[in-house]
Amino acid sequence: MPWFAPSTETVERRIRRAWRRGDTGAQERIAASYARKRPDEPRAWVIWGNVRFRRDDYFGAEEVLKRGLDLHPSADPDLGWLLARAVLAQGRSVEAKEILDTQVTMFPDSRLPYLGLLELAVESGDWDEADRLAVETRTRTSPGDFVGKYELAFELVRIPGRLEEAISDFREVVDAIPRNPDPLLLLGTVLEKAGDPEAEKYIDLARKMWKGRTPTPFDEVLARRRSYIAKFVPD
Repeated sequence: MPWFAPSTETVERRIRRAWRRGDTGAQERIAASYARKRPDEPRAWVIWGNVRFRRDDYFGAEEVLKRGLDLHPSADPDLGWLLARAVLAQGRSVEAKEILDTQVTMFPDSRLPYLGLLELAVESGDWDEADRLAVETRTRTSPGDFVGKYELAFELVRIPGRLEEAISDFREVVDAIPRNPDPLLLLGTVLEKAGDPEAEKYIDLARKMWKGRTPTPFDEVLARRRSYIAKFVPD
């Protein structure tokens, strides 16, 4: 590593601090600088692509992730998965599927290509395929991968007949990482829509944990989550 290049952990920590301040310009500068100093580091391109994706710059994310994937075609499944998400966000679902199919071949043991294909199946309402891909994704999600379980449950909520499975996953994630407000909020809004009296407890806990984590007000995010869940959880 060149003496002037920080570690991946340091870069991610700096970006998190900028995210909490709402400083999108700093996030871009930090991520871009790291990728330019360390083009040999696959995670540098994942980090930069994710910074752009999170601010809804899907074209910009696609540009960065393609460069990273060209440099490191078989190094990190995050690159292809994020690229497919950026492409899908621009409405190019066929191209996204082609990317993910290639990633399945390249990384057969990774959950990420299957998670991406699951999202596509859910978006298209292909429930048989979604059920199959949910199994494939879970099979490749290790017991201690609570981020993976959260991302899988996020899709399971939308699949008919799998709500209780999603709630079980959310509860497991919340028990494992109780100070992360995102799983708390999603579990709370799912339970709220289902009429479960425990919902308020989880929403209140999420509110307490939210302060200082992102510049977006909690009530704004709560309204988005309620709107999202209202589409998929039956009355």
